[in-house]
Amino acid sequence: MRDISRRCRVGNSPVLGVLRSLPGKELINSLPCEVVVLTTNQKQKNVVRCHEVLRDFFMQVLSVVC
Repeated sequence: MRDISRRCRVGNSPVLGVLRSLPGKELINSLPCEVVVLTTNQKQKNVVRCHEVLRDFFMQVLSVVC
């Protein structure tokens, strides 16, 4: 949690509030005082999103047909 707070430049309280809400939304797996891990479903969504961003970059910026 402290790493997230530092990186986002916010206090611990807002981060804690968000982290407590995410397991119920099936976005992360987390236990108190443990490492926060994305769920398999969320990892898949992130991979798809990265693919879309790269595809758009290739097509719009580099004019490459995918």
